[in-house]
Amino acid sequence: MKTNIRYIFATLALFISAVSYSQKVEETRHVERDSVKIDVKYKTRYTAPFWSNLFLQGNFAGRVIYGEEDNGLPFFKRLKPGFTIGIGKQIHPDFGIKLSFGGMRLDGWNRTDTYGVYKQYAGWAQNKDPMKEYYESQGVDTSNGYVHQMKFLEGSADILFDLGNIFTKYNHYGDRKWRFDAYLGLGFIHVMRWKGTSRNSKITLRSGLITTYNITPELGLNFTIGNSMTSSTIDGVIGKGGKLDHIGAMALGLKYSFGKQGFKTMRLVSQSEMWQLTNAMAATRQEEIKNVTIERMVMDTTMLGGLLIPSVVFFPNKAEYNKELQQVNLYRIALFMNLYKDITITIVGNINKSQRYIAEKRVDIVRRILIQDYGINPKRLKTDVYDLNKRFGVQGYEHSVSFTFYKEE
Repeated sequence: MKTNIRYIFATLALFISAVSYSQKVEETRHVERDSVKIDVKYKTRYTAPFWSNLFLQGNFAGRVIYGEEDNGLPFFKRLKPGFTIGIGKQIHPDFGIKLSFGGMRLDGWNRTDTYGVYKQYAGWAQNKDPMKEYYESQGVDTSNGYVHQMKFLEGSADILFDLGNIFTKYNHYGDRKWRFDAYLGLGFIHVMRWKGTSRNSKITLRSGLITTYNITPELGLNFTIGNSMTSSTIDGVIGKGGKLDHIGAMALGLKYSFGKQGFKTMRLVSQSEMWQLTNAMAATRQEEIKNVTIERMVMDTTMLGGLLIPSVVFFPNKAEYNKELQQVNLYRIALFMNLYKDITITIVGNINKSQRYIAEKRVDIVRRILIQDYGINPKRLKTDVYDLNKRFGVQGYEHSVSFTFYKEE
């Protein structure tokens, strides 16, 4: 048993070390912003408030035990119901943690001609089979073996790995319809005394996969398939030659996310490279301002009756846009507001072919960029979502964030 525990902790340590190392790698990226092109080295950090990215999870499970002789009982007769409830937190876009509690039933099989030495407890001598004696006292014929019934409770702590973010760039999972997680963790299983089975407790190594379909940003339907590996003496039997038993599980349930969801991305750049990028951007902006005429800007903004022509086009059904193509439009809006200090604009998310919650996220992204990157006064920025195509009688704005304006009296 000591060897099994060492193996379990060594496996966990290996996974945790790999994840920690992956967060420390320095990257070099080609940055393109406001017509400025430069290579910078940076480290990526993700931040979020402590009480954010929380979730509750509840599952109805079917469990099957795989021991030395359990194949003597057909699979579907070993499949028994169970439950799991848990609470967790996404602590990084790539991984999170979850604490769970569950249990109910397990059914295995014992052949009476090969039973081993049973764990001792009050009232039973060595080499006695307490389960067999229990069933025989109930009038059950045990000559060919008998069903080994167990009731158990289990607590666990798991590390969750978001496979979508690990193998692709960070994508806020609230914007995805499907989410795929792998998990690895430790559990503590307690078998209760019942029908001749002795009381018993063991440590388990847990692993598995979770698929979640997001019905709404807060509510998801998930399917889990997993395995718990533990000592073969979990059923109270020793001496049959096997070292490990496995408990397979399939579960269907709901996941409810609460608290603010998502992470703020921070790029940590050296001071010298930041000065280089800032100076290059400042020089480029000054050059662009010389080439912009106020008359043309005014003409553009009045052509559609208060709807500014520059808009930010997002990818369909996502709160993301092509920064290389769309950043110039954000710059034009910021320039317009700096040229006309008495203008207030409304940032409008089009819901023509987009869900409302996606349109709202797009609006929030654009507003935050105008405030943080261009220094626009938040009081001059209002927000709204509606069918912009229908209201202004235009086409081509299906997945865009657009801007309307009016002059302060």
